[in-house]
Amino acid sequence: RSEQVLELQSQRTMAAVEHLREEARSAPSSKSPSRTGGDLGLVNRGGFHRLRGGAGRHRVSVLMPLRDAGRALRQTLPLLFDQKAAAELELIGADSASEDDTVDVLKEFDATVISIDPAEFDHGLTRNLLAEHARGDVLVFLNERSRPADDGWLAPLLESLDSDPRVAGASSRVLPHPDADPLTRRDVALEPSGSPARWVK
Repeated sequence: RSEQVLELQSQRTMAAVEHLREEARSAPSSKSPSRTGGDLGLVNRGGFHRLRGGAGRHRVSVLMPLRDAGRALRQTLPLLFDQKAAAELELIGADSASEDDTVDVLKEFDATVISIDPAEFDHGLTRNLLAEHARGDVLVFLNERSRPADDGWLAPLLESLDSDPRVAGASSRVLPHPDADPLTRRDVALEPSGSPARWVK
């Protein structure tokens, strides 16, 4: 019965997506809405980098919405590019008019940089915009406050995707930063994403 319900939901979702595509195709081309609702532009086109595990079957696109994240990126990006995973990785950042060195740090790590209007930032639409610029077959979403706990963070996520063709996505366990205050540590411990138990949905 569950499989029938899921199949029905899948058919309805695909029909709704096709309806939206038809509406988009029939809309006047003279006034095409921006994905973010504001000005955007490609500031820099980065490349792929081979990780420490060597060549593999996957090209991974790490997608990050950012604003004034230069300091955090200097901690996060070395950890990303030092992963022991058999894959190539590209980094794509959507910058919302940062006033620090966020864009410079992204360029330093050969990342793709997209400029967006901060007044029209939207969590979902901005991530959709990032995905549109991705060239990888695996998309990894991070925010500026999140970083890999160690160099073995990415490989298990890719393994989860490869181990079962029914798996559409995988997520990491969320841990507090080492210098987090007691209340933050408590909040993380109470979140399902902070549990050491593995969930399959």
